[in-house]
Amino acid sequence: MKRFAQILMLAAFVACSYACGPIDTPEPPETPTIKIESVTLDQEQLTLTEGDTYTLVATIAPENADNKNMEWTSTAPEVASVNAEGKVTALAAGTAVITVTTTDGSKTDTCQVTVEASVIGDIDSISDLTYTLNTPADEFYVTWTGVANAAGYKCWYVVEGDTFETEAETIDNGDGTWTAKSSTAMGAATYTFYALPIPAEGHALKSNEPASIVIVLPELQKTGFSYRFMSDNVEENVEYEAACYDLKVKYRNIQFLKSDKTKPIADNWYIYTITPVENIHHLEMWYSLNYDDDDEPIVVYSSTEPGKKDVKLTPDGDIKSGKWKVYYTVPEGHKYIYIEGHSKSVYMLWTSFYLCHTPYEE
Repeated sequence: MKRFAQILMLAAFVACSYACGPIDTPEPPETPTIKIESVTLDQEQLTLTEGDTYTLVATIAPENADNKNMEWTSTAPEVASVNAEGKVTALAAGTAVITVTTTDGSKTDTCQVTVEASVIGDIDSISDLTYTLNTPADEFYVTWTGVANAAGYKCWYVVEGDTFETEAETIDNGDGTWTAKSSTAMGAATYTFYALPIPAEGHALKSNEPASIVIVLPELQKTGFSYRFMSDNVEENVEYEAACYDLKVKYRNIQFLKSDKTKPIADNWYIYTITPVENIHHLEMWYSLNYDDDDEPIVVYSSTEPGKKDVKLTPDGDIKSGKWKVYYTVPEGHKYIYIEGHSKSVYMLWTSFYLCHTPYEE
């Protein structure tokens, strides 16, 4: 009986289903389309040289817009063409406007492209750098033949073991050659000198690699003596003898100022070598000097005998107040130096003298 009741209920359900028809399933709501509001290029203006390329970047807002397709066009494709990815190719001198247009909403942005004519490199590199040393002044000169279509030259040098670039002054010699000069008092070291032509308008370098040359500024062989005048305990007209480095000198009244640094004690003084020095090339003098008149504060002589003043030597520059370095070329065969001081108006003096031997060969 129970089984019969279940069969009747199933039959009734089936009959009801056919009578009532299918049950409708509701469709999901449509997702709204996200429209493009704007498009922006990464460049408003662009300058290229013939043969150059640049890919413009177009940014769409909002980022989640559904249709991001776009079209690229050029107002002068013979000057600057553009492909479907926004790659601009500079073809000829002139101007062109590149436009990007979105498929959705026809939003646009533009970039003005200026194409400049390419300049073929026509300036040769420098090929004949040579140098000379001015060892007394611890400096060097580099000379080369000028190249065509160069408006000038950029020159610099770097000391070995360093990266700092020191600019060198360039000089047009007026005969087709140029010279660059280092600073003075460079010091013994190995330097690398560089020179690069500066293109005249409308010209370009064949290579951006500068010409270079290695320069060795040698350490000179020196015999030296120095004095610092700081005490007023000096007897008038008394001569002293002392050993300095590997030679002997005589000096008299090597004190110039009182302890209050107002008035000098001795008006004149001298120092001279009494040990011969062979192969003297020049006398190098470093000094700190202050004086207030036009007299020669220091005069230097050389001779073939000690204590003599055979030849008055001429410094390479003026002896003036301050801290300076000068040198005196010594005649060949002279083995002795006589240094005479006129300290009438000197109120402070420190000096170092070096007898420099014949410079090393390059």
